[in-house]
Amino acid sequence: MAGTTDDTSNVARSGRSLTSPAQRASRVQRPVQAEAVPPAKTSTAEAKNVPKKFDDTEGLKVIGVLVGITGLIITIAACISYSLHWDSNEVEAASLDKATALRKMLEWMDKGGAYGALPPSAKVEVRDDLGACKCIRGVVAIADIKAEEIIAEIPFNQTLFTVEGQPQPACTSDAQWPVRLASALLREKAKGPASPFYYYIQSLPDEVLAAVSLDDEDLKRVKYEIGRTKLAAQRPWMQTLHRRCSREAPDLIAHASWHEFRWAVAVVLSRSFALKGVRLESAEGATSADRRGDGSGLVPLMDLLNHNAWFNAFWETAPDGRSTQLKAARHISKGEEVCDSYGRRGNDDLLISYGFVIRDNPSEYMALFDTVDAAIGWLFEQFPCRNIQKDGSIGDVVSRQADCREQVMEAVWKGLEDVKLHEIIEGMKADQSGFYTLDIERMGLFQDGDADTRLIAAFNIAFSHPCFLCESLPAVASAKRQITANFVEALEHAKTRVGILSGVVEAKGSLESDTVEGRTDLAIKLRVLEFLEPFGIDVDVDGVAFGRQLTHQNWTGFNDRERVLEEYNESKLTVLLASFYKTFRLT
Repeated sequence: MAGTTDDTSNVARSGRSLTSPAQRASRVQRPVQAEAVPPAKTSTAEAKNVPKKFDDTEGLKVIGVLVGITGLIITIAACISYSLHWDSNEVEAASLDKATALRKMLEWMDKGGAYGALPPSAKVEVRDDLGACKCIRGVVAIADIKAEEIIAEIPFNQTLFTVEGQPQPACTSDAQWPVRLASALLREKAKGPASPFYYYIQSLPDEVLAAVSLDDEDLKRVKYEIGRTKLAAQRPWMQTLHRRCSREAPDLIAHASWHEFRWAVAVVLSRSFALKGVRLESAEGATSADRRGDGSGLVPLMDLLNHNAWFNAFWETAPDGRSTQLKAARHISKGEEVCDSYGRRGNDDLLISYGFVIRDNPSEYMALFDTVDAAIGWLFEQFPCRNIQKDGSIGDVVSRQADCREQVMEAVWKGLEDVKLHEIIEGMKADQSGFYTLDIERMGLFQDGDADTRLIAAFNIAFSHPCFLCESLPAVASAKRQITANFVEALEHAKTRVGILSGVVEAKGSLESDTVEGRTDLAIKLRVLEFLEPFGIDVDVDGVAFGRQLTHQNWTGFNDRERVLEEYNESKLTVLLASFYKTFRLT
């Protein structure tokens, strides 16, 4: 059935109907319509031995009718039997709502040896009324739980798991782990009720928000350009992988459509665990029962825990390598939501992988520049050198010496060697997934408005370098006057824009521009202004500030992608304003 293009052939494999009830009824009845009952044939000898009393036209008609009716009854019975067998799994799948699927999943787990799935071992229950919107699914303690106490233990034979380092088909050999695990999920889904993970798969949401599911209209709503670029990069390479696998190894992804493939990837990104030291006899692709390995897995029940930076539970592989244990990180009171940590992740990472953002995220980070080179290049553009007229007025822009930028960059790179990194950047460098490879190079702002120490150091070095300060150009008597004169227009322009937008009349005068640190702070604020423009905050040509304040609405559901994207925008605006008003108070 794998090779057919008839979508009804997928029903038995997927456990759900891909056609309408009318289409399914038509297919079930098709054998009856297509196969007419053949006339009864007899040999010549048999014909001769037919008793005379039956050798009349009416008798033959009666016999023919009886034979036809008998054959029709047998055919109908066979078709009904086939239909019931072929369609029973489909009917069961169609009748499974999410609550029923969840209940049956927990029963399956309990029978399979999972600890904590159902009473009497259960210490938690699944709820659908969490969060301010009373609409978020999560896990809540139904009894007090002591610190370090095991809350649940899920054996690996109830975990959909793929092993790192196993040979992969060509179409996924260069793919990241989510694609390999998503392919395994699709193969299990295609088995329908025959899969041991059937009830788990049925309990999964039908739509999962992640970057791979965002379309062009969604991306247009994102105001933060670097974030939009990161989000937009997720879908194209996934589509490329889907096309390759559909062409080269369709069985690998169970002949999934793009929509199904995207769903599976989003499920994996939002729910999977990195598992270490797993005994491999239960893992897909395992070659030995005696060794252990690392990989990624979907762990039923545990994957329902929501993220909290101040988590109260954690998970680890059991000492024997045959299960995953969920333990209390501290005392958990009855009625308290049980949360683990997805890691110290900013909202870019959370949105790309998990489909949600956190208001006032303590790990939030917003890049202002992709690289150190880009930051210094921007600084050269914003603060050019200018000729000084005979009357002392500022003239046209003139080029610095040819190797000036190289000199500044050399000094910057040398100076950055001793700069202490922010703990969030240190965390990115320690991550082994490769997700933060580009982010490590970026420099910007943190949730509290503090600027990256590398950005501050780079700008300080540039504002201290004689070449950047135009000291090598034709001079006037005083070096200080030369520096001030050459920079005065750029500095005054920056102070005007920053001062007006601050909403404080005295802001311009209080901005420091005669010290290295003051100029660095002013330059960072000037860069922040550029990022505020897409949010509708700017200073017009007449020097009048206009803009908007943070809304921080109480969204009534985080599954709505428009609202999640608005929360994402608000999180970035929060960081920008926190940095911009680091010196001033909003009036």
